[in-house]
Amino acid sequence: MTSFAEALAERHPLVLNAAMGTRLSTRGRDGPTGRNLDDPEEVRALHGLDVAAGADVLFTNTFAVPTRREWRTIVSAGVRLAREAAGPQRFVVGSIAPVGPIDHRLSLAEAMVAQGADGLVLETFTAPEAVATLATLKGHMPTEVPIVVSLWRWRRVITTARELQEAGAAAIGCNCQVGMGPMRRWVRMMKGAIDLPLMVKPSACLPGAPPASARSFEAAVPELLGRGACLFGGCCGTTNEHVAALRRALDRRAVRP
Repeated sequence: MTSFAEALAERHPLVLNAAMGTRLSTRGRDGPTGRNLDDPEEVRALHGLDVAAGADVLFTNTFAVPTRREWRTIVSAGVRLAREAAGPQRFVVGSIAPVGPIDHRLSLAEAMVAQGADGLVLETFTAPEAVATLATLKGHMPTEVPIVVSLWRWRRVITTARELQEAGAAAIGCNCQVGMGPMRRWVRMMKGAIDLPLMVKPSACLPGAPPASARSFEAAVPELLGRGACLFGGCCGTTNEHVAALRRALDRRAVRP
């Protein structure tokens, strides 16, 4: 089986999961990462929906793990539940938020890798947080562990992208922007500026607003693929329907002459 690091290096197009937090919240759950302990079947079921829809990569339900004492148990359960749903043919990537001090993020990363995560993703970061956290992780993690860095607010776009590349990011991404429009603009700016695989993980909507359709996600894939994107997933408000749409789009591209 190809490793996650190899898949990134070879730019294999991969489908990621949909949003965990908003789906757990819409089902009446508080504290999404706490569900790993309080309702593991619910978390496993959501991962299973994404797998059935065609996801190649599952991000763990560990975004914004609290700093209190039970964080290790939450992380361990998060990796285990994702792995159980993923099986041997899919990748599990540990999700880390810009929460708590950098030492806490490093401890999260070390615990995720120890539990068998295939890689790590810094999600919804700003540039200064991302550069500092990435530098710390790269100084302590095994070299074979790929770290994807995704920002929700891109300033000094080309300069920031090059800083992340120089700091050792295995891929860079944009997430939590509503709809594929911002993703298209960001990918166009990246084209030719850096030599890294790109991740696009748009939100479907802001709270209380009608969601972007799965079809709109599907329609954007050909252009994004042509401009260097290879990781496709969904952030806030997305569901397994968006995952299935991304899967269809990639599968059509694979069979075209």
